[in-house]
Amino acid sequence: FVQCPGDTNGDAVPDGPVDPNVVCKSLTAGDGFATMADGTVMYTFGFHDVTGVPPDQVFAQGELAAEISAPTIELKEGNKFFLSLTNVGMVMRPDLFDPHTVHFHGFPQAAPVFDGMPEGSFGVNMGSSMTYFYNVMEPGTFMYHCHQEATEHMQMGMLGNVYVLPAQDGQVKTYNGKTYTRFAYNDGDGSTGYNKA
Repeated sequence: FVQCPGDTNGDAVPDGPVDPNVVCKSLTAGDGFATMADGTVMYTFGFHDVTGVPPDQVFAQGELAAEISAPTIELKEGNKFFLSLTNVGMVMRPDLFDPHTVHFHGFPQAAPVFDGMPEGSFGVNMGSSMTYFYNVMEPGTFMYHCHQEATEHMQMGMLGNVYVLPAQDGQVKTYNGKTYTRFAYNDGDGSTGYNKA
């Protein structure tokens, strides 16, 4: 089950007109295999992006699809972010019944129910889904991870990057004779401009 304003078929993609600041993403949490740089294949836990996948195909595409690192989430300051998480279980470890969460590490002012911390929220059980909501108010570089059995789940690969671009990103500013359209922060004068990703 996915919640995304304007989405009528449950694939986390709005089908009609919607507030341009609304961003939706759908992830699965489970296990899989990753190929290391030397060719070694390792068993892992992780997240997988299933945004755009019809609901009746999410399990088929999410099982054994864990990614290292987890899919990067890129947002812009002012976005209203709906993140749906589906726990597809641990196919290779049927002895594990772990719930999963998404915790934006360092993300400011997350509502406790959406924070993913076991003490203040709840985990998504196997076969279940939950949609987190974030009102993205501060630019910066963050990370997200599963906070259930956090030590094990993070070590096994359940973590990824979150980039929140400043509202000023995309504007044209000139600083010290150089013109920029990409910025690290809302500096007002272009002083945090950069031209390489």
